[in-house]
Amino acid sequence: MSLRTVIQSIFFVFIFSIISCFHKQDNTQNTNGTSSYKQIQARGELRAVTIVNSTGYYIFRGIPAGFHYDLLKKFAEHLNVNLRIVVASSIDDAYQMIADNKAEILAIDLTVTQSRKEFLSFSVPLFQTSQVLVYRNGTSNPFLQKSSVIGLSNLISNISVHVPSSSSFIETLKDFAHKKRKKIKVIEVENKYQEDLIRMVADNKADYTVSDQHIANLICKNIGNLNYSVQISQIQDIAWAVEPGSKMLLTELNKWLSEFKTTGLFRYLYKKYYQSPEKEEYTRNYLLSNKRHQISAYDAILKKYAPSIGWDWRLLASLIYQESQFKLDLTSRKGAFGIMQMMPRTAQYFGIDSTSSAEQQIVAGIKYLKFLEKNFNDIPDSFERIKFILSSYNSGPGHTLDARRLAEKYQKNPNIWNKNVDSFVLRKAYPKYYRDPVVRHGYSRGYESFKLVYEVLERYNHYCNLIPY
Repeated sequence: MSLRTVIQSIFFVFIFSIISCFHKQDNTQNTNGTSSYKQIQARGELRAVTIVNSTGYYIFRGIPAGFHYDLLKKFAEHLNVNLRIVVASSIDDAYQMIADNKAEILAIDLTVTQSRKEFLSFSVPLFQTSQVLVYRNGTSNPFLQKSSVIGLSNLISNISVHVPSSSSFIETLKDFAHKKRKKIKVIEVENKYQEDLIRMVADNKADYTVSDQHIANLICKNIGNLNYSVQISQIQDIAWAVEPGSKMLLTELNKWLSEFKTTGLFRYLYKKYYQSPEKEEYTRNYLLSNKRHQISAYDAILKKYAPSIGWDWRLLASLIYQESQFKLDLTSRKGAFGIMQMMPRTAQYFGIDSTSSAEQQIVAGIKYLKFLEKNFNDIPDSFERIKFILSSYNSGPGHTLDARRLAEKYQKNPNIWNKNVDSFVLRKAYPKYYRDPVVRHGYSRGYESFKLVYEVLERYNHYCNLIPY
C-alpha cells in the first residue's frame, strides 16, 4: 500500500469520526428534547416542584389546595398520569431540583426574566402582574411625589428593602439603583416568600419589601396598615418553567395551557385563589396564626398515640380524613360512626360507642389497626404492609387475604400491593375470581378499598410536604 493511500485512509477515518461525533451529539440533543415527556409517560407520574405558601400550595381543612396545585392536577389529568408534588425550601432549591431531574415542572408565581431564560425554558404566561413597593402607613414615604405611579426617579436614597433570596425583585431594585444612581440596600432573606416579608413589614421588622401586585392586593388590605400603591416595574409575565432540553414536554404544556386559560374553570381558579373574599380571610388567618402547620384539631392526640403502632401521625391523619373528614358526629349509611368510622360491632369489641370522646375513638381505631397488622406480619416491607392494613380497614382482612391468595395463584407477588395484589382486590367483584377455590370470603366490590389505599397515601404525601413531623 502506497503512502498516499495510507494518508487517504487515515483522512477518511478522521472525517468519518467527526461526522459520527456530530451525529451522536444530534441524537443526544433530540433525545434530550423528548426524554422528560417520555419518562413521565413511562413512569405514569408527573413530578412538579413548588413552594408552600398561602396561594399556590397549602393545606385547607385537611386537604391540599392552591392555585398551582389545582392547575397541576388538571395538567396531570390531561397527560393521564399521577401527580407528585415536590416541595422546595427556596427558589434556588427549586432551580436545583429541575437541574437535577428531581422534577419536570417548576410551578410557582415565577416572573419571566432574561437572566432566568439562561437556565430555564418558560411556558406561555399564566397571567401578568407588576411589582410594587410595600411599606407601612406612617413610614417615611420613599417617593417625593406621592401621586407617582412608576416615578422611580423620585425615589430617595438610603433605604433598605427586604426581598426573598434569588427573587426577580433583586434584579428590579439593583437595575434601578444602577440607572438612577440611588443608594438602595437590598437585603436578601433566605427561605422566605413575599407574603412572609409583607408580614415582617406589618410587624415593624422591616421597613420595605417588594411584592407582585396580585399578591399585595390579596394580603396587604387584610393585614392592615400597609401601603402598596407605588408600582416599581412594568407589567411582567408570570409563568411555569421546565429544563431547557424538555422541548416535547414544553410543547405539550404550552398547548394545554393555551387552551385551558380560555376556560371558565381557569378564571374561577384565579379568582378563587387571588381575589375572593374567602381567600382574603384565609390568607389573613394563615399569616397571623400557626394554622399553616395544622391538619386538624386532633393533631396533638394523633402525635401522642400514632407511635404505638409505628405510624407517622400524618398517615393516621390522612386515614381519618378519608373516613370522616375529622367529623366526630358522622354516621354512615351502613352504621359506621365517629371520627374513625368504626362499625358498632367492631367498636364494641374495642370498648367504644357513639358517645365516646374523639381521643377514645382514636385510641380504639389504633387498636384495630394493630389487630389488622397481625394478618400481614409475613410481609417484610413495613411500608408495603401498611397498604394491606389500609385495605383491610375498609373491607376487613378477609377480602385482602383472598386477594393475596389470588395474586399468588396467578403468579403475582402477594407481598406487593401496586400492580400485584391491588388488581385482585378489584377482580373479586367478578364470579371467575370470587368463586375461585382459594377465595374464602366470597364477593367483594373492592373498588372502595382499592381507592382508599391510593387516596390515603397520596394525601399523606401532601401532608409530609406541608406539615412538619
